[in-house]
Amino acid sequence: MPVIDYTILFDQGLGVFVELESGVTTQYYTTTVPLTPDTIYTFKVKARNSVGFSLLSETISIRAAEVPLEPINLVNVPGITTAY
Repeated sequence: MPVIDYTILFDQGLGVFVELESGVTTQYYTTTVPLTPDTIYTFKVKARNSVGFSLLSETISIRAAEVPLEPINLVNVPGITTAY
């Protein structure tokens, strides 16, 4: 039976998974939930078909990227710009 949609759950660091979004039907999902740089977020997913929901997937953990530091020691050479 084909999958109708997915439900995404995540752990806010308390060891308890809560629903982030349901009815997800695309291969890629983005969230508008503010993420803290260099923080690990943990997710599980379940699928739904006409019979019901699957068991939860295994846990996947993702670290949010850090904002890079500002460039320093810039050198401007005509036609060439470098940062160290």
